[in-house]
Amino acid sequence: MNLRPWLPQHCAALGCALLSGGPTPAAADTPEPPGSLRAFDLLAAYDADSHDAVFEDDFDDPLDRARWTYALGVSHALRVGPDGHVAPALRMRREPSQRRPAELRSATTDLSALSCAELRYWLDMGQTSPGALFRAEYLSLEGGWRICCEYVTSEKPAGAIARRVLLPADALHAAFRLRFRAAPSGAADEWFLGAVAVGPPSAPLVRLDVDVRPARPADVLFADEDQAEAVREAAPFSRETPAGQRVFLMAPARVGEQVFGRWIVNDRLASEVRLLALTPERDTAAVAFYRPADGAAPIALRVDSDPGDGMRALVGLKGEMPPEAVLTDDIREFLPGETLTLVAERDPAGLVFVAWRVDGVEQGAGEARLELLAPASDLVATAEYALLGDMNADRVLDGRDVDLFILALGDPQGFAERCPDVDRVVRGDVNGDGLLDAGDIDGFVQLMTGE
Repeated sequence: MNLRPWLPQHCAALGCALLSGGPTPAAADTPEPPGSLRAFDLLAAYDADSHDAVFEDDFDDPLDRARWTYALGVSHALRVGPDGHVAPALRMRREPSQRRPAELRSATTDLSALSCAELRYWLDMGQTSPGALFRAEYLSLEGGWRICCEYVTSEKPAGAIARRVLLPADALHAAFRLRFRAAPSGAADEWFLGAVAVGPPSAPLVRLDVDVRPARPADVLFADEDQAEAVREAAPFSRETPAGQRVFLMAPARVGEQVFGRWIVNDRLASEVRLLALTPERDTAAVAFYRPADGAAPIALRVDSDPGDGMRALVGLKGEMPPEAVLTDDIREFLPGETLTLVAERDPAGLVFVAWRVDGVEQGAGEARLELLAPASDLVATAEYALLGDMNADRVLDGRDVDLFILALGDPQGFAERCPDVDRVVRGDVNGDGLLDAGDIDGFVQLMTGE
């Protein structure tokens, strides 16, 4: 739909709707243009111990476009690093005018010669508020972006932290890339990223062999303690991991016609639950054994989303192990009595999360994370989303939404009376700062025009 003919008059009205509340407040500081980069005269250099890094950048020079091919909401800065010394860093902040989070993407790096690799960097939470999110992602062998690790602030942060994360097996390929994203809960949130390196782990490596018995085609989930997502590995498989690194395995609920029975580690009983935590100091063999079902059939969980196909969600068991990423219509099996963990993608492009629905019944409105005791029968879990800017909840962006947006800005009570079942902030908070105010106008206009 071409919305341009009526946009000028509505944009003027958007400004008028705010007059009763006084002038639009000025920003606390003057934001830099999205994607701009400034070089500082650096007072000190911070050189992380990169060992035999395949990829590294201490950011002690202006952003190297040979290393980083894309930057949005990024600028050069100085910050106190985790060693207590002033160090160069990249400031990442989503400005109110930005619809997309601050983002930094690396050039392609060949990791195919490595059997094990880790990502190292340090992070300072600057002016972040509770709920602010920072993610490190990698381009997988299949070609999609996967979360490597993430940090969510729960309270006022203090100082820089050093991160070391073991990269999953599907990151070790010839077209590896990194992506850092800051998706803040408020427009003023900012992060500082320093000393990024990818290379072999600094700790000695041990071998972990994983298998299932009786031998059948089966996928086992694998993750280390710092990963945000577990990855599937076809058993039998072997992984090299740093000695003393805490890792997790989750066996499938069913292999063939048999169900999970127990884990045996180095010929000893280790666990009778599917989720296994290990801290191997030497070469280790872990075998999942299966037994006849005896009537205890696994439960099928189908993950859905409304609206949209191809949406991501995280699914796993309650516990320390990171969940697995699944797509719409994916099915996962669980055993009776297990507690499931579901995490919806919080704010995919153009949408905002509303609630989980399990077999049509709403569970925890607004809570993207849901824990659910596996019932006795199959179930469908649907992540429900609202279309951002759809102020009348008819799933269409048109002129009626502009009128209601103006009403929601200037007369919240009048909007509530006209649309009693619609949350004006959920649908109108375009810049993601938790408020519906003047800061959302530019983004709303962009939604209407499709720009």
